[in-house]
Amino acid sequence: MDSPRDMKDDLEHGLTRLGDAATGTTLQVLLRSFRLVRLVAGLELVVDIDDDLPVLRDGAERREVAKRLDPEEGRRFESALAKLGREAPGTTLEVAFERFAFRHASAGVLPLLGPERRPLLFHRDIHPVGWNVANGGSSSRAELFGIETLMRREALEEILFLDPKRGLLRGLEGAEQVGEARTAMKLWRQRLGAGLGTPLEHRYLRGPDRIRLRDRGDEILTAGVKLCFDLPAFGIELIRFLEIDDQAALHPLDGELAGGRLLDRPVGLFADLAGLRRGRPDRIYRGGRLQSSRLVPAAPLCPVTAAMLGGPEAPARAD
Repeated sequence: MDSPRDMKDDLEHGLTRLGDAATGTTLQVLLRSFRLVRLVAGLELVVDIDDDLPVLRDGAERREVAKRLDPEEGRRFESALAKLGREAPGTTLEVAFERFAFRHASAGVLPLLGPERRPLLFHRDIHPVGWNVANGGSSSRAELFGIETLMRREALEEILFLDPKRGLLRGLEGAEQVGEARTAMKLWRQRLGAGLGTPLEHRYLRGPDRIRLRDRGDEILTAGVKLCFDLPAFGIELIRFLEIDDQAALHPLDGELAGGRLLDRPVGLFADLAGLRRGRPDRIYRGGRLQSSRLVPAAPLCPVTAAMLGGPEAPARAD
């Protein structure tokens, strides 16, 4: 019978350690242990970052580790998590996996447009297929530790708009400070022959959970997030609703890049959170143009999107 050390070595075999890893397109760590604390209206996740944590640097490593995971151990965690949600505030759950792990960090936003708070989602055609939030993985140690930095970058990179009447491209306020967002805006302006419009104001809305990260003697607490454990993708997602000032005439665009090229995923605009729960967008855009609903067959919500809907229908503004 394998010893716990043998099982750990098997799961982490061939992976670089954080202390030896260079910053890249992806830099996520595998977490075998962490603590969860029940709050009055949510959970606190407590994570220690150290140089010995194994690192995932690309999709190939992620797929290889996925094959080694024990799904039954993951399901036992899911049951323990559900039980923790019914316990009194202050109750803790100490997690120590043998043949399972979660990826950290991944963060992003679920955009809500205008006073009606119309959800805006991007359609994925790779696993997990469906309507997804604007999110992504960390690319540096700073983003492993600074969740708000990662969350902000993902929002600024992915969420763009076209004002078709004025022929202007508009991003979120601050997008011009992010390299990949500047590239996406340049490529869309070239493709559409658009000028550059004024940036859109936006506000983060508070969720029920928080994460406490400790790294090399420093500690940072990020509150007001929604904590989502995506078991099939073995990911911990930290998401906030993002309220965006909107004019009805704007057409949403996908700012995501792959290999320096625009992905141009279909973007779904939903009437409200209730409509989002039904998984049926009122409008679908692609390339800055309104498209037929037949462009995207009936599609589910991605696990992270579905988890976000477990929160309040009217989230509060962040401080």
